[in-house]
Amino acid sequence: MGRHDGALPAAAAAPLAARALVPLARERKRRVVLAAQAAIAIALVLVVSGPHVSFARPAANAKVRVFSYNVWFAWRGVDAIDREVAAANADVLVFQAMRRQVAQRLRERFGPTWSYHGDDEFFVASRYPIVATGDHVRYRDAFRQYTLDTPLGTIDLLNIHPYSPRSAINELRAEPRRILTGGSSEEAVGEVEANTDKRQEQIAAISAAAAAATHPLVIAGDSNLPEHSALYRQYFARWQDGFASAGTGFGYTFPANKLLPWMRIDRILAGPELRFASFTVGGRGGSDHCPVWADLEKR
Repeated sequence: MGRHDGALPAAAAAPLAARALVPLARERKRRVVLAAQAAIAIALVLVVSGPHVSFARPAANAKVRVFSYNVWFAWRGVDAIDREVAAANADVLVFQAMRRQVAQRLRERFGPTWSYHGDDEFFVASRYPIVATGDHVRYRDAFRQYTLDTPLGTIDLLNIHPYSPRSAINELRAEPRRILTGGSSEEAVGEVEANTDKRQEQIAAISAAAAAATHPLVIAGDSNLPEHSALYRQYFARWQDGFASAGTGFGYTFPANKLLPWMRIDRILAGPELRFASFTVGGRGGSDHCPVWADLEKR
């Protein structure tokens, strides 16, 4: 009996230990499956959205470097924005979500020999004369238009920042809480529909202004349209995309204040009279957007 007294508890413990390990094995399997799914999703994003390799040749003739930056109202500081401007060393700088402090820093950096135009959130600083501006009153919250005399000749420039879908997305995120507190889901649906209609109206107006340009065209700014957006394909596909023409890598510019940007929405586009010789995505220190800049020359 003495030998069996020790043997029986050990035999009984083995099944108990095995049963205890089952949840651990299941949890490990679940984590492996989730990791595999995440890897597949990332791989699909990489295949669909990039990376891109450029075979553009450097500019051989006169070139103009255009820089575009949504500075997020300088929430990350004027000094960080100033460092991005210095790194780009551009000839024409186009800004969205501008603040007075940033504009003042630019005027101090470039001095009175440059041309400037500021209006609400839009701002342009140019080494070359700004000879005309266009005021599309109905769509003042979406874009501005300028005409510049440059080494490439007279060009038309659109500085764009149509509505973001973010407010509508936030409404959808809030919908479960709204329903639980007795609200109606119709409010969220209405917000999404109104946002979509307004964005399409603004983007169509930008596209129409671009199509009506009488000089070689450059469109620069925060498009709020990712690469595979139906609105982007419908309204902007006719113009050259700087990153697609001369960029290397993924070209992601937003959200730059998170772990990694994963959207390509800050763009420089051009008409057929011009050629992209290079395209660069800047750093992440100054805004929730990365700046972009491109070298353009005549064809």
